[in-house]
Amino acid sequence: MIEKIDIAAEKKILRKAILQKRRNVLFSEVEMKSQAIFQKLIELPQFKTASTVMCYAALQDEVQTYKIMELALAQGKTVCIPFIQDRAGIMDAVVLKSLDDLVAGTFDILSIDAKQAQIVDPMQIDLVLVPGVAFDETKHRLGVGGGFYDRFLARAKQAFCLGLTFECQVVEKVPYEIHDHTVNAVLTELRLFGDQK
Repeated sequence: MIEKIDIAAEKKILRKAILQKRRNVLFSEVEMKSQAIFQKLIELPQFKTASTVMCYAALQDEVQTYKIMELALAQGKTVCIPFIQDRAGIMDAVVLKSLDDLVAGTFDILSIDAKQAQIVDPMQIDLVLVPGVAFDETKHRLGVGGGFYDRFLARAKQAFCLGLTFECQVVEKVPYEIHDHTVNAVLTELRLFGDQK
């Protein structure tokens, strides 16, 4: 029990430090680094061959994903985004037909209006683009603390899970617990590391 409390405390300290670092990055730099990530991503075989891609609607200080979603839609891929069912940690994937359909959802994160939400079976998703506060080179991820992605990724075992992050968010070691889900690989503006298949 003590160890679990220690890990939770470590996560909290790291989360606060990295979020502060990320917030200090100018938006012009966010856009430039996001463009570099976009260029690398669209050349990956996992993106090229994916029929169904799950993405996230980025906050201003996160890796920007709107061009990724636009391109995937233009290529005829099924694009889905997170839909928070409740604040207790249940998240589904719902179809996004157009960026114009995005509205403010739970926690003010852009999603789909509940009346239009068309849920996608997690087992049908080929590629999940995963946000995070921090990642390490062993592909462990630190999220915002709700456990939404950990629970969701456990239901999408066949999907290639790719963390999108800035290099300044890659740390030596992310504290983790048994239920924390790793990603297959991590893509930053400088490099790709992790599984290549």
